[in-house]
Amino acid sequence: MKIAWALAAALLAFVSTLSPVVAQCGARVRKDWDAMTTAEKNTYKGALAAAMDSGAYIKFVEMHTEMQSEMEAHRQCMFIYWHRLLLVVFENMLRGQGSQYACVTVPYYNWVGANNRVLAGTCSNLGDCSSIMTELGGYTTGTQRTVRINNIGNSGRCNNVFPLNHFCQSGTVSGASCARCVPRSDWGSASVPASTSFASVQQQIFNAKNIGEMSPNVESGCHNNVHASLDATMATFAAPADPIFWSHHAMVDALHTIFHKCRVGTDRLTFAQKAAHPVAWTSCSKRNGGSFSPTEVIVMRTGVNGNNPIQGSQDPIIGRYFTGVPNQFAGLMDVRDLGDSSYTLEAEHGSSYNPAPYTAPVT
Repeated sequence: MKIAWALAAALLAFVSTLSPVVAQCGARVRKDWDAMTTAEKNTYKGALAAAMDSGAYIKFVEMHTEMQSEMEAHRQCMFIYWHRLLLVVFENMLRGQGSQYACVTVPYYNWVGANNRVLAGTCSNLGDCSSIMTELGGYTTGTQRTVRINNIGNSGRCNNVFPLNHFCQSGTVSGASCARCVPRSDWGSASVPASTSFASVQQQIFNAKNIGEMSPNVESGCHNNVHASLDATMATFAAPADPIFWSHHAMVDALHTIFHKCRVGTDRLTFAQKAAHPVAWTSCSKRNGGSFSPTEVIVMRTGVNGNNPIQGSQDPIIGRYFTGVPNQFAGLMDVRDLGDSSYTLEAEHGSSYNPAPYTAPVT
């Protein structure tokens, strides 16, 4: 049985001011991995490999592991916003790896669909229930190994199937010194978390009165449990080293889009309205003291092994991919308001707008 996805989005308002790349590619549409053609999948994998070769890919691992950045990324209410910025800039970076990759978007890993297949009895584990598990590098090849990725130990079967055979574990090594593999666990024996079921995900989204409740619900629920089940690299802060990370977070980001559509609505809001919205914006305490402000510039810093960190937007390798992307928390609220990086999401049945069955329950 297939699930009809409600990945809420609308036609972009900036069509008349498209940049040359956007005009060439059309508006960005993120798809379920299973909805992509073989050619699209191959192009996406090629972009990942090119990013690993160029030294740009490891920069995103640096940002996810840098101490001050990580304090904004996890275990507080800005989790959902911080990772949206990371994901958008990563997508921009992939598009910058060559003209053949100028139109790629990050596909989402539909683990709700995987859970549905478990319930239908057609599969029983993460490895068998989603094609992305085998098609984006797989999990059955390689030898047991520990790789220090940006100085964080990651152990598992170090998979070297394309594009993972291009992976380099640090910005200070290259060539033969690169690992050329990413540690993964045996996904064929990994359970599909109960928190990824349709009913559970719906509760995680809509039992929340505002984003300040929804974000922790999703982080500690389906998000954390998928990371834990995948284990190995995906269970550490070096998780962005594994390409599955990006599709996992594209799925999490889709849940944010659904929440915004159903709880906030489709009206376009000014920045001031976003910052004052009681549902779409709520502050919370920072882990290192103080509280988050909607106008605050997000901390997202690069630095090999966390040393001499600088804002990603100033990094000589990836800084240009932040250009034009909102860098304040409230500015990331609506995927229609991200400038040339705005995007919609294609539902499983090919529609970019499908409000059912993820509708907010009547309260």
